[in-house]
Amino acid sequence: MRDPAIHIRRSHFIRALKASDLNISDAKVNDLFREAMKYSIRHRVAPELNSRPRKKAERLADTESQWVDMFNGIYSAKMAENHIASLSIHKKDPMYLTLKEITRHAVDFCDLFMLPYDEGFKTYIQHGINILNRKYSLYRLKAVTDRIVSTHRDIMMIQTDPSPDKTAEVISMWVRAMKKYGGVDFNDTLSPDKIVCMIYAKNDADSVGASYKDWINAQFEKWSYLKGVPEFSQLYGDNAKLNYKIFMGKEKQEETEYDKAVKANKEIPLKKNKPQTRIRES
Repeated sequence: MRDPAIHIRRSHFIRALKASDLNISDAKVNDLFREAMKYSIRHRVAPELNSRPRKKAERLADTESQWVDMFNGIYSAKMAENHIASLSIHKKDPMYLTLKEITRHAVDFCDLFMLPYDEGFKTYIQHGINILNRKYSLYRLKAVTDRIVSTHRDIMMIQTDPSPDKTAEVISMWVRAMKKYGGVDFNDTLSPDKIVCMIYAKNDADSVGASYKDWINAQFEKWSYLKGVPEFSQLYGDNAKLNYKIFMGKEKQEETEYDKAVKANKEIPLKKNKPQTRIRES
């Protein structure tokens, strides 16, 4: 059988007795409390219902609920905008808990990039759609939060690129190198993370005074003996600088050998000129 227990203040206990028409003196109440202390349940913590932490938690819960409602509305609109079939999500739906988790990720995303929540939620969802493409689902959206953050960071870097024309030149040199070394005609648009790699390559090339053509060719020459092409992440960094130095050293050596050969040929008279020389001497 159940054995219920209560935790009650002395003043409330007196009120309960009076409400039950039990006129008990204060001394008797004290006796009852002393006796009841023998049976007090230990290790029980009764929360203070009017405490500040509880009120703060209630306010936070209300705020989170507002964020979820806002995110849910924007999510439905973005699904329709991108022609993705989706069902409305209500609080009693099993998917609602997943929606709450994604909303917390989206709020963190907005706070990180200092975006208004309405604008940030739209951006967060659109990045997720672009990343997942045909494999999009609400469950998968939760799993790509880190990629959404890195994608937005890449886009911001591209938008603030101080010399986009030079970055475009690096990309052009890369396209030519892909044709020369890999036999590939590349006509697609590079994704943001690939463009960022080109920005890094441009910065490294500028730091050593390299032409973009030489810099890119140096990276492809490194991998040509393996009949491969460098990854985008291999177009910049310390190894890329070393590849450039080696490449330019070979170029200089070849030029020196060529110059020597040309000078040597000039000092040796051609056979067809020898008869003419003899006629003049005679």
